[in-house]
Amino acid sequence: MNFRSFIAVPIHATPAIQAALAELGKMGRRLKLVEPDNLHITVKFLGETAPHQEGPIVNVLDRMVGRFSAEEFHFRGLGVFSDQTRPTVCWAGIANTDPIQGWHRFIENELRDLGFTPDRYSYRPHLTLARIRGRPPRQFSSVLERYAANDFGSRKATEITWFRSDLTPNGPRYRVLHRAKLRGAG
Repeated sequence: MNFRSFIAVPIHATPAIQAALAELGKMGRRLKLVEPDNLHITVKFLGETAPHQEGPIVNVLDRMVGRFSAEEFHFRGLGVFSDQTRPTVCWAGIANTDPIQGWHRFIENELRDLGFTPDRYSYRPHLTLARIRGRPPRQFSSVLERYAANDFGSRKATEITWFRSDLTPNGPRYRVLHRAKLRGAG
């Protein structure tokens, strides 16, 4: 049976990210926060995945970590996808995206032969903090302005993880399918 999946870098929230999540959480039900244990940088959303693709995906990730090293990612500023008037996602930016862009290109090229199509849009690495339903509360724009250039600190990415994503009424539930340690992760 097919399932939804994605490849990501799990991220433990820095104290500054935790503070931003707490402030966003005060805005009510229109903002659905990402659970702190679910924070991650998506490297490649696979979508519908068939059971026969599992072994080859694991092989790609295991080959990848032999070529790429663990990296420190610095998080800076809040932003949104879509636009300021009708945002759908609130995210923390990543200061240096070159390493993760390389990971994305490698995975996308390797998975093409398995039937996974390249992304239609330019890949923009980010750390999703909240999804927004409908119009955001009035105070949302002032929070965005206040955090626009905020330094959220950094975290070292030591592994690439393949997740299964099951959608539920209470939000997505992620299950680890495979973890691969990056070179130099310790």
